[in-house]
Amino acid sequence: MTFWMLVVVVFWDLEFAHWDFKKVSKKITKVMMTALLGLIIILAIHAVRLDGGIDGVKFYLLPNFEKIQEVGFFQAYNNRYEPSIFHT
Repeated sequence: MTFWMLVVVVFWDLEFAHWDFKKVSKKITKVMMTALLGLIIILAIHAVRLDGGIDGVKFYLLPNFEKIQEVGFFQAYNNRYEPSIFHT
């Protein structure tokens, strides 16, 4: 196993040592970012198509104005991070 790992490392070094890593990293980044954006879009479509998916998106994106009016806008605005910070 160690022998094959050494062979792979030596091959990697000999094969890719002459490449310009700035150009290569830019190309790889373009491909990876496009692939990640595509994955996010596919997952969003899948999530919406699940049973109750639209309700979950509405819950996530639409604020409940009745709850905001109960405590007041400025109090709700000031306490927006409280559940994530002080919740134990």
